[in-house]
Amino acid sequence: MPADFSEYINLTVHDKDAGTLYREMIEVARAVMPDFNLRRGTLEDALFQSSAFLAATATNSINRVPNGIMQGIVSLMGY
Repeated sequence: MPADFSEYINLTVHDKDAGTLYREMIEVARAVMPDFNLRRGTLEDALFQSSAFLAATATNSINRVPNGIMQGIVSLMGY
């Protein structure tokens, strides 16, 4: 039985950089707490920046999993 890779063709990876995630995190925080005011150089800012960096790294890595799995399967099949 031949393998069906049709659903893996033309996948779009939706990567986001840390800066975009940082701004989106601030928007969400302001939506939940309207009086939220993030000041540069504070502990909260450092937590937001580090969380955005780690989330971007994890998201970009997770987006590569289907491609990596398919490459592994295809190499096992000898293509």
